[in-house]
Amino acid sequence: MMWWPRIIILSAIGTMLAVVSNVGSPLQPALVFWFVLVCPGMAVTRLLRIKDGVVEMTVAIALSIALDTIVAEAMVLTAKWSPDWGLLVLAGFSVAGAVLQIIAVRGAAASRGAR
Repeated sequence: MMWWPRIIILSAIGTMLAVVSNVGSPLQPALVFWFVLVCPGMAVTRLLRIKDGVVEMTVAIALSIALDTIVAEAMVLTAKWSPDWGLLVLAGFSVAGAVLQIIAVRGAAASRGAR
């Protein structure tokens, strides 16, 4: 079952809705923290097919922090700083990675079925 792509996409949608509608504490900070800390990295890490769950989560968190930093730094250097736009960029990146995960799994299943 492909749970992570669903979790990533639902987290991205939920986080963006919470921010746009300005839900406030404690829901909005918790959603944003979860999303920013895990989802961008997990969108890429799942494509690496790491077998150990602890290693996968560790790599996902480290990669998420790196991606968050890259997005923030790019926005500062281009004088386009906006937390909402930064979150939107991370959400788009995460959803794209989740879609790639779905495509990869379906492609692997199709190639197994063709044998």
